[in-house]
Amino acid sequence: MGDQPHVLVVEDDPATQALLGAYLNDAGYKVSAAATGEAMRSILAKASVDLVLLDLNLPDADGIQLAHGLRKQSRTPIIIVSARSETRDRITGLELGADDYVTKPFHPRELVARVRNVLGRLDVRKEEQPGVVYRFQGWQLDLLWRRLIDPKGEQVSMTGTEFDLLAVLVARAGQPLTRDQLLEATGAPGRPVNDRSIDTLISRVRRKLGDTRGGVRMIETCHGHGYRFSCDVE
Repeated sequence: MGDQPHVLVVEDDPATQALLGAYLNDAGYKVSAAATGEAMRSILAKASVDLVLLDLNLPDADGIQLAHGLRKQSRTPIIIVSARSETRDRITGLELGADDYVTKPFHPRELVARVRNVLGRLDVRKEEQPGVVYRFQGWQLDLLWRRLIDPKGEQVSMTGTEFDLLAVLVARAGQPLTRDQLLEATGAPGRPVNDRSIDTLISRVRRKLGDTRGGVRMIETCHGHGYRFSCDVE
C-alpha cells in the first residue's frame, strides 16, 4: 500500500457514510464512498483500494453476494458493517472471506481501530512472504504488493484485471501470448472478461505505461496471434 491506505466505505445512509469518512480521514486514510453496489463496482474498477467497509443492506444489491463476488476476484480485505446481528449472518460473512464483522450501532473509533488492525495483519503477512519485483525501463512491477511504480517513483492506479494482464505479459517477456492465454490469466471467477475485452485491457494498460506513441512499443501486437512484452526485464 502507499503512504495513505485507501478505504472504500460502502454505505447507503448518508449520515453514517459521512461519519465514517470523517473518522477515517482524521486517522490518515484516503476515503472513497459508495451508496450502492453498482457504485462500489465502479470505484473498484477504476482505483486501487486497500480495504472495503461493506454494509449488507444496500438498495440495489445484497451485501453478502457483493462480498462473495469481491472475494472471488480479489484478496482486498473486507470488514462487514451491518445491522444484521444474528450469529448465522456473522458466520456467513466470515465464511465468505470477510476479515471482520462489525454490528450496528458501533463506535466509530472502534471501527477505525479494526480497520487499522486488519491492514496491520495484511502488512505482516506480506512482510513474511518473499516478493517478486520485475524492473523494466525504469518501471517496477511488484507482484506481492500488487503495485506498478513509474520511473518517477509514483504508484500507478490499476484495476486487478489490468495488473494481472501486465504481470503475465512481463513474466513471460519476449514470448507471444494468445488472447486465450491472456483470458486464462485474467478471467478469474466473477470477472466479466472476454476475447474482445482483452484488446480493451491492452489499450488501457498501454495508456498507463505511456505506451501509446509510435515506434517500438513495450506491449507489441503480434498479428494473428496475440500480444508480446518486448522490453528486457530484470
